[in-house]
Amino acid sequence: LTLLQAVRGWRKRGLKVYATLDAGSNVAFLCEREAMPRVAKLAADSGCAESVVQSLPGGPATIIESQ
Repeated sequence: LTLLQAVRGWRKRGLKVYATLDAGSNVAFLCEREAMPRVAKLAADSGCAESVVQSLPGGPATIIESQ
């Protein structure tokens, strides 16, 4: 919850970032590419993150034929 509350503060300061949770306790941040380094640093410096992994959107969907 601490990270989700932190995102509210970051947004109030003008950072365009959103946060969501997966089925576990992992927080995912959604932001523009230009904001990624700042969001990663804020998350790492929060003291709440064990690790920070940055990722870009994948390519287009493809159909895989079953074998």
